[in-house]
Amino acid sequence: MLARNETAVTDYTVFVEPGDGEDDHYERRTRVRMRDYLLQVYFHPAALPVACHRYYREHSAAQPAYHHRLLPDVSHSVHSSPARCPVGIHGISWQWPDSPTAAGPR
Repeated sequence: MLARNETAVTDYTVFVEPGDGEDDHYERRTRVRMRDYLLQVYFHPAALPVACHRYYREHSAAQPAYHHRLLPDVSHSVHSSPARCPVGIHGISWQWPDSPTAAGPR
């Protein structure tokens, strides 16, 4: 149990094994409002997307809202860090060069 005004930092990594399909997004659901939240996606240097966007959904049936373009940095990663993170689904989507939707957000 945390005491009043005490904080904790949690960090974990999810590794995705190569499969037979191509993923085009990653998202996590928050069940409580958080002061700080960071979602970061790393890409292999030999497999970079042509576009990335962050998005938010209030619930699983909602359409993604507030698409913001993200540019990969020198470590080939993009991130989203919403201020005063609301309850809901926070995600990052991307388009591969040969994708039919390579011109726009998810």
